[in-house]
Amino acid sequence: MRVKSRNLLASLLGATFLISTYSSGTPAMAASHSSSSAAQGYWNEFVQAPLAHTLATPPSTTDQNVQQDYAALVSFYAERDHLPVWIEDGKLTSIARRAIFFLSRSDRWGLDPEAYITPSLALGFLEPASGSEIADAEIRMSLAMLAYARQAYAGRTIPREISSNLDVRPELPDPVAAITSLAEGGDIVESLIAFNPTDPEFEIMRQELANLKLIAADGGWRTIGSGPTLKPGMRDDRVILLKQRFGIYMPPPIIADPAVVSLYEGEVVEAVRQYQEENGLEADGIIGPSTLGQLNMSVIDRIYQILANLERWRWLPRDRGDFYVQVDVPGFRVNIVKNGEIVFTTRAVVGKPDYQTAIFSDQIEHMVVNPFWNVPRSIATAEMLPMLRNDPNYYASRDFETLDASSGQAINASAVNWSEINANNLQYRFRQRPGANNALGNIKFMFPNRHAIYLHDTPARNLFQRTVRAYSHGCIRLHEPMAFAAALVANDPRLNVQRIQAGINSGENQTFVLADKIPIHITYITSWVEDGRINYRDDIYGHDRRVAAALNWH
Repeated sequence: MRVKSRNLLASLLGATFLISTYSSGTPAMAASHSSSSAAQGYWNEFVQAPLAHTLATPPSTTDQNVQQDYAALVSFYAERDHLPVWIEDGKLTSIARRAIFFLSRSDRWGLDPEAYITPSLALGFLEPASGSEIADAEIRMSLAMLAYARQAYAGRTIPREISSNLDVRPELPDPVAAITSLAEGGDIVESLIAFNPTDPEFEIMRQELANLKLIAADGGWRTIGSGPTLKPGMRDDRVILLKQRFGIYMPPPIIADPAVVSLYEGEVVEAVRQYQEENGLEADGIIGPSTLGQLNMSVIDRIYQILANLERWRWLPRDRGDFYVQVDVPGFRVNIVKNGEIVFTTRAVVGKPDYQTAIFSDQIEHMVVNPFWNVPRSIATAEMLPMLRNDPNYYASRDFETLDASSGQAINASAVNWSEINANNLQYRFRQRPGANNALGNIKFMFPNRHAIYLHDTPARNLFQRTVRAYSHGCIRLHEPMAFAAALVANDPRLNVQRIQAGINSGENQTFVLADKIPIHITYITSWVEDGRINYRDDIYGHDRRVAAALNWH
């Protein structure tokens, strides 16, 4: 009965004293409610006081994000004198309803609608809402908006909890700024969309997600059966399935010549070649086990691959720099990007699955020519010790020095009883001198980090001819290191490739410091956009699977 009495009082006082008018989704100034002391007293009792009281009680949760969001709301509503944003006349505003509708379809953006707990759309319709109900609904709506803003901006997962090799710290939006922009911005849907990455590639991948979901709803694509390796010029009934898969016209069965529709040539071969190129396969048009495996990857698996990549895209810094280096680990390449355009690219060899190249961002500070190679302890114990036990001079003949780990003094490796040395008592470290045998080649590019990862030259050139190039112990080997160096220092006022080459020719170990540090982003993107087309790569480290599991998608 008290609620009904309050509604009656509100009616007598007039709507202008009950709830502020929303012309653009934001409340009018509280001063508009001060026409009479009675009206102001009612307003304070019915809306402002319950909202202030509810916000004064922190939520019982250990989730730091929710705690921070709640603290932001305490500050935000205090600045507004605890006037509601999303509720008017005891009901959700049209703006709030549009927001709820958008959040309920946030799966179209690779997010989870169930993560955003919004108030009931029936609030205030079946019976008048009490002050506490209005306060609860208002806070619930704002918390849902903040959860969406955070996840759309920085992702739903914590990368380092998925894998220690995902050493990424996504940037989080400021919750006070986020809720303020949503409350005071223009179109609410556009404001919500703006928290997602704005890169055109992200939007194309999002559209690919929608297309894949339509295919899945239609039963997925048909499996192409096993059989002999299919080469151009062969006839095979599987060609019909290939033509259907790639949308290539075939005459109706009643008039089709089976010998023609089953011939593997022309348009269907070109479609397969393009598919191979987009999937990191040798684009020869020959359908062997690798191509067949990619063609038969289920549409559900493709969906979770896209979802995992949309998530990782959110981890990337929004400001990656006007000029930066990108290491594309699954694509086995290194790019230099200027003003959003790739101005240089080269093949790369990355870490083996057992010695993964870590994913993180840093800054290239300097380069070293004629470098020493200081062998990591893990490699020394796993690979060098067994060889030294068989032949103490094995590495000395390959330009390696054995150094006392404490003093740094060189010792005679043949004087050590290596049969007694193991990972627990190894008191030596190993260093390879500059020269033709050096594993780092002529130059390395340094961005000091806890993973001891860097870019470098290599004398092992044959691996660059392979399609899959995951063979290193974690560092990134460059196919064209000097061309990379030239592109890297193109705008450096102190360095040029001629000076670097002269340093190499001297044979001396030298360091060249860049005038300005250059951002480097080591990324793990297994689906991306190139020339307007979606490209896919194998999940060489299993990060797609781990991210999808963290998203509860697989």
